[in-house]
This record gives sequence, structure tokens and C-alpha cells, in this order.
Amino acid sequence: MRGPVVEIGGPQRELKYGVFAIREIERETGMDVYQILAKASSGPLPIGLGLAIIWGGLLHALPGLKVAAVANWLDEADFMPLAITALEAFAASLNRTLNFKVEEKTDEGDQGKN
Repeated sequence: MRGPVVEIGGPQRELKYGVFAIREIERETGMDVYQILAKASSGPLPIGLGLAIIWGGLLHALPGLKVAAVANWLDEADFMPLAITALEAFAASLNRTLNFKVEEKTDEGDQGKN
């Protein structure tokens, strides 16, 4: 399965989240995937977490890529759309790899909270 293609650091690059990428994201963030998903769904996405998820998705094609290089690339990109694309691809990969379903956020539960 191919991942989404994003434009970052010049050319278009595929985001892919295999076991290696998942492990590296856990190491970079100091959180396991369950903690990552809880943090990502509990409010605004922290920049460090979004950066780590984007970076992890690029490792399949650029194994020696440093987080700092991706941070520099993101200075020239629109961070939130890239981070959301990466997070969705990461969650989809976890669904396949770990055989669990990540609940989709909906606005339905928020309608009565005004």
C-alpha cells in the first residue's frame, strides 16, 4: 500500500509507516503508539509530535534523515495540513499493523457543548 505523497524539502515524498517508522516515532517522542494517539486526539497537535510523525513517515526513503532537517523543511511548508495528512496515514498504518481501530473524530458529539 502506498502512503500519501506530500511536498516537503523540495520534491514530493511519500509518507509510509511500517514497523520501523512506528518504532522510531515511539523512540523520538518517548511515548508508545497508544499515548501518541491519545495526545494527538486530545486537543491541538503539539508541534514536536507532528514533526516526529512527519519525520517517521519519511524514513523509509531517507533512512538517515534527521528530525532537525525535517523541522527546517517545515519552516518552508504549511505545517498543519502536512501534520494532519501524516497523522491520518500513521493512524491507518496502526490499524493495519496492530489490528485495532482508531476512532475517527466527529463533530456530532460536540454539537451540544456550546
